[in-house]
Amino acid sequence: MAETQLTIATPFAGYESPYLEMWTEAYALMVEGTGATGLWLDNSSMEDVQFTRTLRRYAKKMPIKVKVLPEPLRVGNVQTSAGKNIQVCVLWQRIAYEVRDPDAWLLCVESDVLVPAGAAHRLRERMEAHPALGAVSGAIPAPLGDGDICMQAWRINMNSPGPQSRYAPPAWGGGGNGFSFDWCAPDRTGVELVDATGFGCLMVQVRNLYETPLQAMMFPPLGYDQEWGLASWAAGRPVAIDWSVRCGHLRKGKGGEYGDIRAQLPDEDLREARVL
Repeated sequence: MAETQLTIATPFAGYESPYLEMWTEAYALMVEGTGATGLWLDNSSMEDVQFTRTLRRYAKKMPIKVKVLPEPLRVGNVQTSAGKNIQVCVLWQRIAYEVRDPDAWLLCVESDVLVPAGAAHRLRERMEAHPALGAVSGAIPAPLGDGDICMQAWRINMNSPGPQSRYAPPAWGGGGNGFSFDWCAPDRTGVELVDATGFGCLMVQVRNLYETPLQAMMFPPLGYDQEWGLASWAAGRPVAIDWSVRCGHLRKGKGGEYGDIRAQLPDEDLREARVL
């Protein structure tokens, strides 16, 4: 029997130009040896022809076949949080439609997340070992403000159907807006159930995106990723984070340059992008 298809997909908006080279370098290392198909959905195609050409040029250099598809539909202003939330929601659903095969695996990789080599294999292993899971994410650091760093995994304090309704470990600190963030902790290992994760490095079966469509109707306080995590739990498919898949995250520094915010992490072990 043929192995189930794996697609590694990313939506682009066009604002990635300043750090695209850094991202594609990490992407090439991450996809090598996966046997996957790449899918880049370009939402800038009607406004920035040069960006589209650049994407196609980088796609040809990848060690796997990467298909670049134009997506001219704009349903929100991506310069606002609400507009970006709605737009990205639509793009992920379009990607699921393009893959079509409900049994296929989809590794969602955002255009500013640096995923370590070996992550695709590890996350797929996790999903196959725990078939009740709806999705499993790598560990992605994100800025919280005032120089603090959090991880993009949430326990949501609003009668959620996930773990938050059953327990609230002391390690989880308040993040405001009704949900909590997990602070970076070097001793966190293995797979942990959470209420929701981001889509920056998320392994999911396409069937789950068909049966639990993304929605962005409640923004604020929740984004499409938090909404989807809760919906997946409600459908009986828990979501989890794999702390052994440590990703990077590109952000603009005070001087206007882009860099990986892992450099700000207090623990040297957390700053290394790797699969344990």
